[in-house]
Amino acid sequence: MRKIKKGKASSDFIEYLKYRESFHERLVCSDELELCGFFINAPKEFKEQSQTEETFVTFAGMSDLFDAEYKNGIGFENELDIEIKKHYQVPKYPKSYDINKISGLDFLQENE
Repeated sequence: MRKIKKGKASSDFIEYLKYRESFHERLVCSDELELCGFFINAPKEFKEQSQTEETFVTFAGMSDLFDAEYKNGIGFENELDIEIKKHYQVPKYPKSYDINKISGLDFLQENE
């Protein structure tokens, strides 16, 4: 919501989709918000990983950004519990990640 107010959301979303497409057929991800969180917190690394050939693996902590922002209030009109949320600071959440990649060699080594 903050980016929408700054007029930056639509260009960031288009950029996300452009790089997101590169992950097709080589992504292990249980929730799209994990990949979105990675893009928001580490855009340079996100773009770099989109260009590799290895399978990319996300993890649940990559989406912690969204939980943290929700607890502080997202900015929707008539948002539930906003008066309570206004009194909270945004909780800390990870902003960098250990990247896990799986290459074809990983599978070959397991079978030998």
